[in-house]
Amino acid sequence: MSLKRLYRTVIGVFERMPSDIGRAKVFLAEWYAILRKRKLYRDIKWTKEQKEEFDAYWKKKYGRKISPRWHKLYESINGIHNIAYIPEIMYTAYLEPRGNGYLYARAFSDKSLVELFADGVNVKAPRTIVACSGGVYRDGEYHILTEADAQRLLSREAEAVVKPTLGSSSGEGVRIYCREDGKELFVHRLRETFGDDFIVQEKIKPCEAFRRLHPASVNTIRAITYLAKGRVNVAPLCMRIGTGGSSVDNIHHGGAVAYVQEDGKLKGDAFQLGYCDSKKRFRCHPDTGGRIRWLSAPMRA
Repeated sequence: MSLKRLYRTVIGVFERMPSDIGRAKVFLAEWYAILRKRKLYRDIKWTKEQKEEFDAYWKKKYGRKISPRWHKLYESINGIHNIAYIPEIMYTAYLEPRGNGYLYARAFSDKSLVELFADGVNVKAPRTIVACSGGVYRDGEYHILTEADAQRLLSREAEAVVKPTLGSSSGEGVRIYCREDGKELFVHRLRETFGDDFIVQEKIKPCEAFRRLHPASVNTIRAITYLAKGRVNVAPLCMRIGTGGSSVDNIHHGGAVAYVQEDGKLKGDAFQLGYCDSKKRFRCHPDTGGRIRWLSAPMRA
């Protein structure tokens, strides 16, 4: 091997390292999660014929056998045996990295850029009051601010939502500030709490139909799109609903999830999953009593 080729090979290894390390972390996290949930699916017993059908299907589709743990977990939750479920570990550790390059995903996950991207495609996003990126303040128009200017903007707001812009997910770190509750916004305190990367946005109010289910959180319809064979495809939609007075709807903070049909109706029950070892399901919201099944009107709200 020539020196030049060796150099390029070594550089290529270094360039792939962040992506490989990221995928390895996800792989280990998924195995940890499925093993700690084993008590939820340990009573699911397959017949010999079901196991053989499962192994044959995945050997044909994937080239080798895979663990049935994820399929048994899903079956334990919804009561439906289906060998074609895509295991969570396959989605997060293999499919998602193929569709979203690790370095690109890291850049686009910066929550301070969401408003900029949304504006480019005429999608309405919450108004930014102040953002801090790498310790540098800016307003909603991307004008650089001094700390005093940032404080003046914050002082005008009666309530706001603050969240970290980097390294967070599942609603982690989201805080609601309301002056009436005695919670004032001070720049130096935000820096102490959130570090050098955070964003302060207006507190939006969901439509009445969404509020009836759980008024404390902004309940959302979540969509996943993917490219395949030159087309943009949309995966089945789901609605996430907060519970227990939580200000976020994320399932890892106790939120529930329900399947959204094409006509806008929520099908079946809502499931409360997340990090907890739980597979709770309900037809009416446990806090408000709101029915999970509804007509398509909320989709147009």
